[in-house]
Amino acid sequence: MTDFIKARQTIGSITALIPEAGDAIALDNPQVALTDGESGDVDFPHGNMKPIATIGEYDEETGVMIVGVPDGIGAMLSSDDTVRIVVQSESYLPSFSSRSSQLGESYPFKVNKDIDFVVNNGSAGFTGSHVQYVDYTREGLLNFMESDEPASSFVVGSGNLIERSYNLKGELVGPRSPEGPTTFGAHYGNCDAEGNWVVKGKPIYADWVMQSLCSASLSEKYMWGEGIGFEDDVFITNEEWITLEEDATTYVGLSAHVIDIDTKTDYAIGAFTNTGFEKIVEFNPMDEDYVVLSLSGKNTKNAVSIFDK
Repeated sequence: MTDFIKARQTIGSITALIPEAGDAIALDNPQVALTDGESGDVDFPHGNMKPIATIGEYDEETGVMIVGVPDGIGAMLSSDDTVRIVVQSESYLPSFSSRSSQLGESYPFKVNKDIDFVVNNGSAGFTGSHVQYVDYTREGLLNFMESDEPASSFVVGSGNLIERSYNLKGELVGPRSPEGPTTFGAHYGNCDAEGNWVVKGKPIYADWVMQSLCSASLSEKYMWGEGIGFEDDVFITNEEWITLEEDATTYVGLSAHVIDIDTKTDYAIGAFTNTGFEKIVEFNPMDEDYVVLSLSGKNTKNAVSIFDK
């Protein structure tokens, strides 16, 4: 594994672009834009692009790779000199993917590693979607578009944004019971209310599936003014869709997830009901006593929820 990792690219070292200005086949000489490992058509009409990270790159300090199909993203200053980019992947269990032949089970990320559980002692593992971050120097990003250096020259850290996880019952997520219901610490996006697994297929390398995290939003503390908005920096995301076993008759449902960025703690949130969402975005409540969130749903019409702080 060490030899394999060393043969990969470190975060930000790939300079070729995945996006293209147009279909390469439409170019006068399409072979120029069809070279493995090189950019395609980069004649973008509204400005230049450069990659700051590419899926499959790894952190040379920890060996952790950026994984999955990137979707929701957010950015904030984590210090006066450092910018934190948060990105999640829209990934799922191959057994019910429309592209199962092309997709493998993503490597698991562990949660609650420092907790002793009453039942099934040990940490829990999630496959499917990850939420990860990369830290860059602020100066490096400021000068990046005019620089010849790759983004790897100003990467200062990375990791998984979820290290601790709570389920809809407020329990720390624990290992899945290999036989029968998981009575404590179940991830209810995969289960019925008793903790019985009801999702089509089971992960091989993990306990649970963090299913298809879609778009997302990042809200900084008091984003709308002193005392107005969330009281912590949070990343808000949501599980989007799921496929159940054909004989499943009961199911809890997919929840939203709110991640405390400072503590790296994920909270499954059912206040919006349990369904599939595309995006949850904070609005300015213009009041210190409330937080306002707008929902864009798969199975519901767009709605606005107001929460008393």
